[in-house]
Amino acid sequence: MQEQNEFERQLEERIAAMEKSGYQFPARFNRKDYVSVAVVAALCLVLIVMGGAL
Repeated sequence: MQEQNEFERQLEERIAAMEKSGYQFPARFNRKDYVSVAVVAALCLVLIVMGGAL
């Protein structure tokens, strides 16, 4: 029960910080980010298949 109270307290603190006018949200993903994620995922998949073929 104490863990849940701690979680709720931290959650409230984070929400309060985000509601402040000076809070700077992280930049959104752009095309380069999506391409990078796709390349890394494809590379991992290829390496998994190659490892399974050994």
